[in-house]
Amino acid sequence: MLGKIALKSARARIRDYSFFVLTTSLSIMLYFVFTAMIHNADLKRVFAKIDHLYFENLLEFASLTLLLFMVFFLFYSNALFIKKRKREFGLYNLLGVSKRNIGLLFFSESLALGVIALVIGLTLGVLLSKLFAMLVLRMMQVHANTNFLFSWIAVRKTGFVFLGLFVLLGLLNGSLIYRYRLVDLFKPSEELKGIARPTKGTYLGAILSILMIATGYLISYQTGPTIRFSAVIGPNAYLLGMVPLILLLVVLGTYGFFKFFVEIVLHLAQRWRRFYYHGMRIVGISNLVYRVKRNANALWLSTILSAVTITAIGSASMVFTYNQDLIKGYAPQDVTALNGQYQQLQQQAQAAAVPLKDVHTTQLKTMGASFSLRSLLNQHQVNESGAATIVSQSAYNRINRHLANFHPVHLKGNQTVAILDFIAIFKGDAQRPRKRRPIPVRLRQANLPTLQLIGLSNQFPYGYGAFFGNGLVVSDQLFAQLQPDFTDTIYSADLGKSPNKSKLLSRLNQQSDQADHKEYLRSNGAAFNQRTYRVVPATQLKESERIGYNDRSTLLIQRPFARDSHASFGFLMYIVILLSLIFMLATGSIIMLKQLTEAQGEIGQYQTLKKIGVTTPEIRHSLYQQLLLVFLLPILVGTLHAYFVIHMLSFYLDNPSSTLAYVICGLYIVVYSGFYLLTARAYNRIVNRPIRTHSVY
Repeated sequence: MLGKIALKSARARIRDYSFFVLTTSLSIMLYFVFTAMIHNADLKRVFAKIDHLYFENLLEFASLTLLLFMVFFLFYSNALFIKKRKREFGLYNLLGVSKRNIGLLFFSESLALGVIALVIGLTLGVLLSKLFAMLVLRMMQVHANTNFLFSWIAVRKTGFVFLGLFVLLGLLNGSLIYRYRLVDLFKPSEELKGIARPTKGTYLGAILSILMIATGYLISYQTGPTIRFSAVIGPNAYLLGMVPLILLLVVLGTYGFFKFFVEIVLHLAQRWRRFYYHGMRIVGISNLVYRVKRNANALWLSTILSAVTITAIGSASMVFTYNQDLIKGYAPQDVTALNGQYQQLQQQAQAAAVPLKDVHTTQLKTMGASFSLRSLLNQHQVNESGAATIVSQSAYNRINRHLANFHPVHLKGNQTVAILDFIAIFKGDAQRPRKRRPIPVRLRQANLPTLQLIGLSNQFPYGYGAFFGNGLVVSDQLFAQLQPDFTDTIYSADLGKSPNKSKLLSRLNQQSDQADHKEYLRSNGAAFNQRTYRVVPATQLKESERIGYNDRSTLLIQRPFARDSHASFGFLMYIVILLSLIFMLATGSIIMLKQLTEAQGEIGQYQTLKKIGVTTPEIRHSLYQQLLLVFLLPILVGTLHAYFVIHMLSFYLDNPSSTLAYVICGLYIVVYSGFYLLTARAYNRIVNRPIRTHSVY
């Protein structure tokens, strides 16, 4: 008899259990996949070619993060279920069922749900493991064959960890009947008492919460003072001090925002009579006051989870975009060779039957140059005095035309553009020539006029690996007049799709790492007007003599650098996307379960509204508006938090394109909106029933 009652109750609550089981099963699936990847022989061989410790440590960290988050989700969701079913515990006890049987019943029910989720998760993990393996190899841009990621070690570890969690949940649920008196089980979980008008303490809390959030935003957005401060105290002290301070301000401010500020706004809406006494707004706003008061903690938690998820996705996307720019900037073509190294490249390519295609060649001139820029790292001017590699305008535009976001330069007279490897630290004096005066640039050549710096660029022709340091772009006429300390002839080429391309690139990559392909820049140490520079091969210098001097390689190979970068950053993006998927499902499920838990207690209220003449469409419209605010506030505030974090990160990555980050974050918001629609529909179906219907959700 008791089993039939429990089965009937479980069927009535299948909607609650479905989202719980779905989120839990997907988390188990992902945990199994991460664990199986660590023990898979095929992936181990792929990881060993790059950096197996990096990949294995990242997988271990991802597994631990997922496990900790699931512990929180399971116990939080279970608390919502228990709150909703306390009366059911009391009813069984009132009907004469012993506490032992009631405890055993709910222990068995919790364990059965866990076992179902575990079986589904492991089954999905095994069946989809090959898809996950193919996806990670695709994102790493690695061509390799892989099988299903089945591992008994992964099965045992996943089963042991999650089965242990479900046993703990079962014991917690089973002991509930012993921890409460019978009368306490029948008390309403939350009594809808009248909420007093906001007090002075409420207004003070609201003001402090807004001030804390604004202060955190200000510190993260004012990049200049922040970077200067971090440069003074050191990066480690900054990470240990300022970053936790920003997090503390924003987290506490967000809690106060939902606890105090939203309540004040809703009370102000109630005092706006023309707005408040219009249609169903009087009911909707009154319910929102109670709803926000009851759900302040859940809304705060959902906001923080949303912010973490969006920040993780956006940051990973931005880092991935930065990596693509980095690959292009290192060596835009397959092979880049300096001076006589090109003849050796031609001979090796001819011997390997690999044709050189799309060959570019030009001259680079190196001489002393001096100019000053305002840096975010310092209140004063930063003197960029030293050797500068100079390229002509026509060569710069021709070589860089295939780069993304490239803007050709058009110089007149003695105008110049500086090429720096990191331009975000400069305040933009030279990036807005129409609003600011050009910056003077002196070259160590007496018969040349002072150049006028009108712009900054971080796009090095032939890649930054071919430069000793900064570069300058000058007009073709001025370039012909230069008398440099030395001149380089630089070549770049693609190798097409020849079958022998991989072997040739591997051989060239081994050669590029050797000391005879390294060069160092040395000077005579004199003052700027008399200082000259020369190139010294690494073979002519001792190890101690190479320290502290700029170096370059006479042979740059794009593919090995691109392969390692694609693998590392692609794998990071893969991990972040999968973890964010679980965070997203859990965040939406938490709000959904919280709202549906309270729906049963509001059936009587809406039945009364129907009896006094309120129509079903009016109630549905009011419910959708109320739940829209409950779902919309966390996602809006969380997105705002994430924006400032991503803005701060973009500075350290030299302001890469944020398009991919915004697209992925937009997809997250779309999926999150689906939870709102499902919750609103289910909520409306529960409370917006015909008057004579008394079915129980």
